[in-house]
Amino acid sequence: MDITLCRANAGDAEDILAMQKIAFAPLLEKYKDYETNPAAESLDKVKARLQSKNIHTYFIESGDNRVGLIRLAVDTDVINLKQILILPCFQKKGYAREALLQAERLYPEARRWQLDTILQEERLCRLYSNAGYVPTGKIEKINENMSLIYFSKQL
Repeated sequence: MDITLCRANAGDAEDILAMQKIAFAPLLEKYKDYETNPAAESLDKVKARLQSKNIHTYFIESGDNRVGLIRLAVDTDVINLKQILILPCFQKKGYAREALLQAERLYPEARRWQLDTILQEERLCRLYSNAGYVPTGKIEKINENMSLIYFSKQL
């Protein structure tokens, strides 16, 4: 699969927010999680993250198409995968897995990668498990419909 990760900048905030609203709206509707779902975020919050030194956001591109994005919180030897999204028309084609692998190669100094995802979304849990991430045992209840499960991967 031929994709590239292209670093986003502050001028991309509106495009990022639009992508988040498209990609995460079904999960927002399903779980009613207005506190943490990216579809419910403000433009100011997206802009603030883009200006943060340790938050790195990349567009996932295939040819001339922006198929999604990936956002990382970067520390010296630990990377927190904060968000990965693939636009609905590009889902189930392997873009997320390939983006994860490419992101890992961008940070060879990282010894551990961490993330959380929705426990009730089997497809998401399977994506991370298939990419080598292991559940840590931590589960956090967000509301009566949704819990987060935490994963990590040692490199």
